[in-house]
Amino acid sequence: MRDETPHIEGLYLPTITWDPRMPDKPYKPHWKIVESTCLIYPQVINHWVDHAFPPVEVSYVKGQDSGPLLDSTLADAVAGVKRIAEIKRCLGQDNRELQKSRHAVQQMLDDIQRRDSLLEAAKARESRLLAEKEKAKEDLKRVTSNLAEEHVVWAQDIQEKERVIAHALKVQVELERKAVLEAEKEHHHSLMAEMEDTQAKLDQANQGCDEVVVQRSQLQRDLDVEKSRRAKSENAMNHALAEAQELSVQLVALKDERSWWVSHGVTSCFEFLRRSPHFSSLLDDMATTAYETGQHDGMHAAYFECGRLELVTDELRSATASASTCMAETLSAVANDPLPKF
Repeated sequence: MRDETPHIEGLYLPTITWDPRMPDKPYKPHWKIVESTCLIYPQVINHWVDHAFPPVEVSYVKGQDSGPLLDSTLADAVAGVKRIAEIKRCLGQDNRELQKSRHAVQQMLDDIQRRDSLLEAAKARESRLLAEKEKAKEDLKRVTSNLAEEHVVWAQDIQEKERVIAHALKVQVELERKAVLEAEKEHHHSLMAEMEDTQAKLDQANQGCDEVVVQRSQLQRDLDVEKSRRAKSENAMNHALAEAQELSVQLVALKDERSWWVSHGVTSCFEFLRRSPHFSSLLDDMATTAYETGQHDGMHAAYFECGRLELVTDELRSATASASTCMAETLSAVANDPLPKF
């Protein structure tokens, strides 16, 4: 290598020209200094100075005189100041880049935090929706159970209504039969009385011919009366048969009406009663009274059995009176209040 010293701004800056035949490899000092070594001891500093620079630079510095060495040192000092300024500029730029990176990282952290908050809100909303879903399931289960219970009560009421209608028809038929029997019995008694009178008259007719002739004419008149009466009886019987046929037609109409009541009327009535709070409370009171006193035929038989044994208490009479009052109020309300439209 050779030494060239150009004049730059009043300073002599040494310029080093390297031999191109020398290998261009980075210098790796062989020293004992490590990362934890402190440069405060003289021996450590001397060891660092001896091994910090390449041997070529060390030999170059040793081969210079004081003047060029001083110029080289000043040039290195000036270059060091420039390097410090450049390092400061680079550090400032790196600091600005670092601030931008920190700002970007902070924005990313804010986005992550915002997304976490949105995720927490979504989780809370999901939990609330799941709770509402469970509550809806419980409400649906409760409503289904209530509908099943109301359906059972409605079926029991329909059965009770059919039983009451059948019993009323049976009582009506029995009363009609008893009325017919009473009429026939009275007619039989009247005929027996007339026959006894006729027998007495015949006995008296045996006492004399004149009386026989008179009684014969009387009997003839009585026979005519009896014939007319028998004709009237036959007419009455025919009229009764006509009335019976008419009653049969009415019975068929009543059966049709009963079928309509069973299929539509009772359903509408009980639907109206079910939707009305007043009638619902009355039905609840009646159901409670029926449950406490007895159900269906058991209550009827128990009441008459207690009456036969003279065991009917005042509480039972008051309960019966209150039940009759409730039934009368219910029937009055059903007759007066309009049915709902379906």
